[in-house]
Amino acid sequence: MGSTPSAIDSVERTRDDRSPFASAWAVAQEIVHQRPDLGAAEAVVARGLRDSPEGSAAYGATIARTRHSVFYHQLQQLYAFGQQLVPPAFGPKLCFEAGRRFMGAYLTEGLYDVLQLALAKPGDFRMRFAEAVQQKIVLTAGEKYATDVLFGPEEIRFGLAYRDPQAMASYLAGYGLEVEACFQNSLDIIAGALDALAERLVAGYAPHRARAIREGLRGAIHLPIGPAPEFSYPALIATLLGYITQIKVRAEDAEAAQRFESNLILTSPRMRETWEKLRRASRTHEIVLLRGESGTGKSHVAKRIHELSPRRDRPLVEVGLASDIGSDNMIQSDLFGHEKGAFTGASERKQGLFSLADGGTIFLDEIGDASPELQAKLLRVLETGRFRRLGGTQDTQVDVRIVMATHRNLEQLVSAGKFRQDLYYRVNVIPVLLPPLRERREDVASLAEYLLGRHARASGLPTHRLAPGLAASLAQYDWPGNIRELDHALRHAAAMSEREEITVDDLPRDIRLALARKGTPPSPASEGSGAPEADGASPEEGPVIDVARLRSQIRRTKPEHVARPPECPAHVDYARRTWLAALIAEFGGDFDRIAPFWDRSAPKTLRKLVRALGLTEELIAARARVRLTGKGSS
Repeated sequence: MGSTPSAIDSVERTRDDRSPFASAWAVAQEIVHQRPDLGAAEAVVARGLRDSPEGSAAYGATIARTRHSVFYHQLQQLYAFGQQLVPPAFGPKLCFEAGRRFMGAYLTEGLYDVLQLALAKPGDFRMRFAEAVQQKIVLTAGEKYATDVLFGPEEIRFGLAYRDPQAMASYLAGYGLEVEACFQNSLDIIAGALDALAERLVAGYAPHRARAIREGLRGAIHLPIGPAPEFSYPALIATLLGYITQIKVRAEDAEAAQRFESNLILTSPRMRETWEKLRRASRTHEIVLLRGESGTGKSHVAKRIHELSPRRDRPLVEVGLASDIGSDNMIQSDLFGHEKGAFTGASERKQGLFSLADGGTIFLDEIGDASPELQAKLLRVLETGRFRRLGGTQDTQVDVRIVMATHRNLEQLVSAGKFRQDLYYRVNVIPVLLPPLRERREDVASLAEYLLGRHARASGLPTHRLAPGLAASLAQYDWPGNIRELDHALRHAAAMSEREEITVDDLPRDIRLALARKGTPPSPASEGSGAPEADGASPEEGPVIDVARLRSQIRRTKPEHVARPPECPAHVDYARRTWLAALIAEFGGDFDRIAPFWDRSAPKTLRKLVRALGLTEELIAARARVRLTGKGSS
């Protein structure tokens, strides 16, 4: 007889805010230590958590950023994944070494526990050490384990067992995991952690002496600590230094966040008013509905709401509801999970994102694109906090704060019968309109400086700065793509510029032309350069292809680099790509209007050429701008 669903659910939800994440991170770091060719630990976490939602890299990045908790079965999947990656001889040692790494990270912040042991009387030290260990096991593993302690003449023995073995076996079997193998991994992790703890706190303790012995679903960890151990005072000094470092890092993070708010979004009076409303809303548990055009920063604001909320130490899960990401079944499966066999391809039970967000915040982007069936299910979650997995018969209760966003006109959708009126009233609790960039032009300069600095930090390159007068010119442009378009334009400019200063000539051509129509001249650097003008380009607009710059780059290009046409300015395909990209931007991706400028090629031929030259993203972006503005660049 299996355990009841409620018992299994209780096991699933038994998790701590930081410790399971820290365990996963310790395992990933140990894997990377053994296999540096695998890249960053973040990537290993993303690959190892195979039960994560679609887009595991994004999920891995999210847990790395928020330090939110990881489910027990995901930890076990990561352990198994790591044992396959590391050298075979190291596989059995992986969990033990990861446990040691986990405890090292914990001791950088566990000041209180270390001080308590430092103050213990010599005769009480062994007892106080054992009590601290038991408390840590309970805190890091919840109610999964029952523990006991026996004191021998030359050792301390810690007993460990699953508190409800039947429920744990049923829970793990649902994810295709074998309970005894999982228990062995957990036993090794804890043994490694206790070994590192003893090394740091007990004077004279030699590392790697803890032994873990398992019999079925019961285990024992033997630590060779005699009857009169002494406290290691160097460990106290090391912990104090680590604690001070942590305080410094947090203070720097807080200072950076403060600079971010003041420099990035609080320049204009309208944004200061908007931010004050968001700050007050963040303190509550109410639904926030973010409205505004695409690219106005709704996703960023949702993260800030979570970071300022009482749930900041719990998960933040982001979900896009755009109808073109997959079938409605797939979207509902991502949100609510599914039972094995719920639909074709559902080969195993899956947790939903609402379950992962339990206790935290879920951000539902593009709520206006939700299907009628999904709207009905979301309404039930909003009203009761309950949902049912696809194909399931049992309700699951969650405590989730919901932030939503849309660029659609919900009132028009309600009138057209495409959005439920009862759902509209339920989500429209705290509506916040994020203004487009053309209505907050005074923010453009600080946004540009911030984005350039962010690109420089991410790439490890020197920070570019705006040439005198360029900030004022950027503020004149209407930015139909808002902050996203500004970001991409500055990325382009930083890549194209050969100087520390970015000038108007480094910007994408469609933006240069728009600024020229508003009276912004080319930069002095381009005047008198001697570059011949391309056919059809007026002197005011400047050349489509800067031949002088190409000649300069030819002289600096190594022959082997010419094999990469899209990247190498010395290759003829670079000129073809540059010209076609300019035509796409100018005519909004309309092949019929592009054709006269490209040997009167048929749209089918142009479409193949776009793919061959790697301009698909530029074509999509240009057509999106046309949809946003109702017209092309011309």
